[in-house]
Amino acid sequence: MRKLFFLFLLLPFYSSAQIITTYAGNGGTSSTTLGDGGLATNAVVCSPFGVTIDKSGNLVISSCWTVRKINYITNIISTIAGCDTTAIRHEGVPATCTYIDSKNTVFDRDGNYYVSDYANDIIQIVNSATHIVNVYAGDGSIGTIGDGGPATAAEFSSVSFLAIDTARGYLYIPDQGNYDLRRVDLTTGIITTIAGNGTIGTGGDGGPATDAQFNLIQGVCVDNYGNIYVGDGGNGTVRKINISTGIITRIIGNGTYGFGGDTGPATNAMLTSPYSLCFDRNGNLYVSDLNNYRIRKYDTTTHIITTIVGTGVLGFGGDNGPATAAKINHATGICIDSANNLYIADWNNQRVRKVNLNVSTENNKAFFIKEELKLFPNPTTTNLSISNNGSIINSVSIYNLIGQLLYNNEYNNTKVELYVGNLPKGVYIIKVNGYIIQKFIKE
Repeated sequence: MRKLFFLFLLLPFYSSAQIITTYAGNGGTSSTTLGDGGLATNAVVCSPFGVTIDKSGNLVISSCWTVRKINYITNIISTIAGCDTTAIRHEGVPATCTYIDSKNTVFDRDGNYYVSDYANDIIQIVNSATHIVNVYAGDGSIGTIGDGGPATAAEFSSVSFLAIDTARGYLYIPDQGNYDLRRVDLTTGIITTIAGNGTIGTGGDGGPATDAQFNLIQGVCVDNYGNIYVGDGGNGTVRKINISTGIITRIIGNGTYGFGGDTGPATNAMLTSPYSLCFDRNGNLYVSDLNNYRIRKYDTTTHIITTIVGTGVLGFGGDNGPATAAKINHATGICIDSANNLYIADWNNQRVRKVNLNVSTENNKAFFIKEELKLFPNPTTTNLSISNNGSIINSVSIYNLIGQLLYNNEYNNTKVELYVGNLPKGVYIIKVNGYIIQKFIKE
């Protein structure tokens, strides 16, 4: 007979609060690459601006004149692009031997990555196989020309954030100083303007996006349907472009600078410079509300806005406590990984912070210890074998005792072998298929 036991005391971490921690950076500013080869929390992370997740699940940080990567298993940090701070760009050389004033990085399906080079007004591309860097978009001149032609011949005026739609093959580039949004077809290399008429203003909602006005486009992201979302920083709004109709609408912000509107309709809310945007795995939109020192969440079903990170007070503090009680200092970039962890480029704190978005919902589920779930050896020093009495294992997650998600992956096997040698000694919780729970000891 199967024996199921409700699990209470084993899960003190399933509370209503989402916990914030520092994932990278020690707060120092002395060197752009100080700490490479060691733990990310011990490294200097110079003014992190953009964050993204690569194909392997590693966090990638655009930081000063470098692009750096944190291995998601070992938490070791390394530099993958940038080294020269002379503002002289080099083409056809290894990515670690060139100047890149990196603000944001995105990856295509093949693992090639595109880096916005703010100082040179270009987009650089690094080949995933050769690690050679070349210019992908922009001729280095400040201007407006180039639509309908090769992206390499186009002109820009201040490029920072990027978005990529790998399903449809598009790279999106907010052209801030030209008050428009441009798109490069990744197959043809042709660039076009898809939003903005090139004049500063607030108009155009309800009409074609190409007739709309913007006031400093900041972040941009794409949903699963190909619709485009832009942070209209100077207007304090977030706007949506329907990919099918080309119509633009305001979905967040009433156009008044300030803070307000939490727990109400997002179109009534006030924001102060909405910056970076990203989606969680449930389709909700997150916005870094830069000068309100908060991260806001837009529920795409109810259209309600809430604060999920930050008190609104500039500073640093709150690690290992509720994210809503933490202080941040200009959150420029944000991204979310496949395990629903939110990463925040805490720019002036010289750190990347992490929030597990799953924690607050776990107390609404039933969890069980199931005797058929076997962990061997337990205790363990390096490897852990997981079996479920012949049943399929679809997912495995590992938490520490304060609820931080340390590992998450999907499977389709009756047995899973994990390497846990990188974990510190202690007691850990393992969750299988979203609800079956056991503990193991790492010695």
